[in-house]
Amino acid sequence: MKTQYVAAVILVCGSLAGCATTGPDDVETHVTSRKVVAGEKTWVGNAWKLKRDCTADGIPQAYVLEPPKHGKLAFVTEKRFPAMARGPYEKCRDTKVDMLVGYYTSNPGYVGPDEAKFRLSAEDGRITDTVVKVDVLK
Repeated sequence: MKTQYVAAVILVCGSLAGCATTGPDDVETHVTSRKVVAGEKTWVGNAWKLKRDCTADGIPQAYVLEPPKHGKLAFVTEKRFPAMARGPYEKCRDTKVDMLVGYYTSNPGYVGPDEAKFRLSAEDGRITDTVVKVDVLK
C-alpha cells in the first residue's frame, strides 16, 4: 500500500518553500523559525506517515544532531490532526493519527536566540534534516 511521509515541521508555513538546501551527505535540510516565551514548552512541529485510509503507517524517528545551547528539544508521540496533509491525503486532515511531535523549552531565565538541528527518518528510507531557529522572548 502506498504511503506518504510528511514532515509538518517543514510544511508548517508556505513561506518556507525554497528554504531547503542539501548538505554534504545529500540529505535535504530545511530551516524554520519560531518565537517562544522563555521557559514555556512550545510546539515546533509534527511528523507523520499516512496510509491512504488515513491511518498511521508507523511513526518517523527523530535524532537530535545539534541540541539547542540554551534549552532542550524533545520529541513525543501524540494523536493529532495532520493539518498539512496534501494531495490524496488532504482528506485525512480531520482524522487524528499518531505522529511525532517536537517541543522546545528554553532554560529558565534565558532570553535570546537559540538553534537546534534534527534528522527525521521513516521506515521507507526518506530522510530530512531540519534546523529550528528559536527567538526566546521574555
